[in-house]
Amino acid sequence: RMERKTSRKRAREAISLSDLQNSPKKASKSMNLFGENPAEAFEAGMKAIRVGDDIEGEKSMRKCLEALETRGSNDDSLHILDDADLPTMVSSQFLTAECYLQLGEIYQSRGDMKTALESFQKSLQIRPNSVAAKVGVGNVVWLNATSDPHLKQVDSLLLEASLQEEGSSSMECPRDIKSRQEALRRRSLLLIQQNQPEQADSILSKLGYKLRLPDLVLRHSHKNTVSSPSESQAAVLNRIIAVTDEALPSHMLAQMRLSFVDNDSSTSQPPALDGSSKHPPLFWREHKYREVRGAYFSYAHRLGEKPQNGLDVIVHHILKIVTKFYPRVKDAKFAEWWAHRRPHSTGHQLHYDSEDEGKGEVRHPIVSTVLYLSEGVGGPTMVTDQRRDQALATF
Repeated sequence: RMERKTSRKRAREAISLSDLQNSPKKASKSMNLFGENPAEAFEAGMKAIRVGDDIEGEKSMRKCLEALETRGSNDDSLHILDDADLPTMVSSQFLTAECYLQLGEIYQSRGDMKTALESFQKSLQIRPNSVAAKVGVGNVVWLNATSDPHLKQVDSLLLEASLQEEGSSSMECPRDIKSRQEALRRRSLLLIQQNQPEQADSILSKLGYKLRLPDLVLRHSHKNTVSSPSESQAAVLNRIIAVTDEALPSHMLAQMRLSFVDNDSSTSQPPALDGSSKHPPLFWREHKYREVRGAYFSYAHRLGEKPQNGLDVIVHHILKIVTKFYPRVKDAKFAEWWAHRRPHSTGHQLHYDSEDEGKGEVRHPIVSTVLYLSEGVGGPTMVTDQRRDQALATF
């Protein structure tokens, strides 16, 4: 036990290489001249991040950077860390790069893409062989890509990261090994979307994957027209799907677009890297909705009563339209709605619309609807005709 305590105490020290060569006593005395211990601040930040406290995590990483900056650019100290994903002993340069890397992930999770990109780029500048930093830069560029050149940049970064073999001199920590796996997975998706499924499947096979979603789901057509279904397909589709154009009157559509659609989303300008437009709708700001890592929430409206607000009016209007196609919906007592906005590379998981899954009872809506407020952006909505008594789905 005494040895363990001594070891943990030593893990909180930053030891100068020059002092190690001269006097151990001098090294221990020099510790008191630096103030904040970078290793302690970093480990406190990692502890906060692991429990989801990104505010404290950010503060601690900033403290670590300040402590490292105090030491100067020529500091040759080694810092002993207690982190399974990092080397036991790291240089001040490595620790600085890791702080910026953690800050990049914090800002990305908040949707602050501009600051996230700056942080990842600083980390990569300090440590050019960092696989994690390359993946971080690639992910941010991908999340905000608006053109093929952007995607080519992403592919280049992910390819460079994935080519660094485990055990090479550039692979300095277990974290980079994990990041290399992420780079391979992310690049396989990009390859499928670029119509290179064979190369993607080869990567996925080496990673141990046996199954994946088909190309039709992962690489959809950008054409505004689709081929007509066969008679048998049309019969099935008519039972489960109904489509209507111009579902909302112009004044209702204008109100919905004002509430949910970025004012500059219809322009050719790329989206802001801070995760917002020049004029972000109030709904997203007041709900603190994050595109990358946001909490799920929805609203319920009681039907059959006098509308209390503008959205109530729109819900009742949609109810009238849906009732024409599915008369059973007239018996509905409540309507639930929610809205998402997500970067094109993140997608949305396949799911059944339901509620109370965790209460021992699963209830499904009479009808589910999707209301499109703009065109020309985003992927298609995929609906399957899968039933509980069927083993496979078609789409």
